Amino acid sequence: MSAKPLQDLPITKIVEAELSRKHTMEGLYSFKDFLGVSGYSKVQLAVRLRDGEQVVVKSAFNAKCLPRETLQREFDILKRMRHPYIVQALEFIVEGPDLALVTEYVPGCSLHQFMMFSSEDCLRESFAQPLAKKLFQGIEHMHANRICHQAIDPKNVWMTEDHRSLKLTDFCKARCFDASFSTGATEDSHDSTNGLLETLAQASDVWGGGICLYLMLSGHAPQTCSKDPLFPETSTWEHVHVLDDVQCPLSPASLEVVTQSLAPDHSKRPAAAELLQLRWMQAYQNVL
Repeated sequence: MSAKPLQDLPITKIVEAELSRKHTMEGLYSFKDFLGVSGYSKVQLAVRLRDGEQVVVKSAFNAKCLPRETLQREFDILKRMRHPYIVQALEFIVEGPDLALVTEYVPGCSLHQFMMFSSEDCLRESFAQPLAKKLFQGIEHMHANRICHQAIDPKNVWMTEDHRSLKLTDFCKARCFDASFSTGATEDSHDSTNGLLETLAQASDVWGGGICLYLMLSGHAPQTCSKDPLFPETSTWEHVHVLDDVQCPLSPASLEVVTQSLAPDHSKRPAAAELLQLRWMQAYQNVL
């Protein structure tokens, strides 16, 4: 897993997010590879013709299957954040039937793919800890902006090509609980109900981060029982028996982070900011 330090790699230029209605998508982008599916959208690698920059274009399969508000909502949420461990929104394209969200392109693969094809069963702690710290720093930044991802899992965590950093991606289910957000994110009129939903959504994000960390340290996801369709982690998850479920020996400090982030009772699950203060999260400061 040797690679150049992240600071030695060229930094991709990130342009300011903007709204463009001047051209059709065909006149703006040269499409290259199909990257996957996100909800009712297709995700493609493209080259922006005006400057040759590689970008990711998320667009509807057809104009009827994805309302404009759904994709614009994701753009508006991403535009509120600028963080090194969260994918950046660049443009939102609306031109006739064309509808697309354009984000930065980060060469690499998902955490799920990385662990699936890794030659090692699990990551050593000194390698996993900086990645986990960056992931929870991204989650902390989201929550500080009253944004919840609501779908964090190893497929939505994107590893950089050198495997030394990562970014949270795919905000199609994300929600902003800030009253100033103008696209209907605070549709619950009852403040206490909205506050409870935000608390649950934040706990869900922490759980998702814990699942990603568990995968890094064990090589597989934890075994669970049946799931509640809305907030599975808050109701019927079985206790995660970490000591019996991993192949690599883990330090007590790393087990503390895993077990707290995966606490079955969401009210006992620490916030991302609290997890970042735990002893294991402060270790290995000079590894990368």
